[in-house]
Amino acid sequence: MFYVDPPYIKANEKDCMYGKNMCDVTPQEVASEVKKIKGKAIISYDDHPEVRKAFKTFKIEKLTVPYTLARAKDGKSQGKKKELLIKNF
Repeated sequence: MFYVDPPYIKANEKDCMYGKNMCDVTPQEVASEVKKIKGKAIISYDDHPEVRKAFKTFKIEKLTVPYTLARAKDGKSQGKKKELLIKNF
């Protein structure tokens, strides 16, 4: 079983939150690499049209996830966010 947690699109629209050269990874590149895996894979991603398009041949489940540790710049909780759980099985 492989778990893939790529850089989220919405989290990186203004500034890269993942480190140098990590925000240039596209959902299409992630989907292409996951297709090569010889085994089961689960990918967590933000709910974004580009992600849905890249993973249209995969099983996609929509989740509402509480963000309890991540904080906005003002220190407040970010509340609940829509995410996708994507599987190749």
